[in-house]
Amino acid sequence: LLPSIDPAAGHGLAAALAALLLLGAWAKLRDLALFRAAVENYGLLPERGAAAVAVVLPCAEAACGVLLLPPFFYKNPSEEG
Repeated sequence: LLPSIDPAAGHGLAAALAALLLLGAWAKLRDLALFRAAVENYGLLPERGAAAVAVVLPCAEAACGVLLLPPFFYKNPSEEG
């Protein structure tokens, strides 16, 4: 089993990963044409697939980043007393 981790450290790591994902998504969405060209240059997908991935991937990346932000808006059930 994994050892217990301090909740503050866990939230800090989650916030750092969220920032990384959000900044990456922002960079991709800021210049979507450049990101689409980068996806197309890999040559793994047809042109239509690359266009779809170029839009969906940064949106999914941003959604994951938002979901990793520290949960200030709800109470941990294990801390109820």
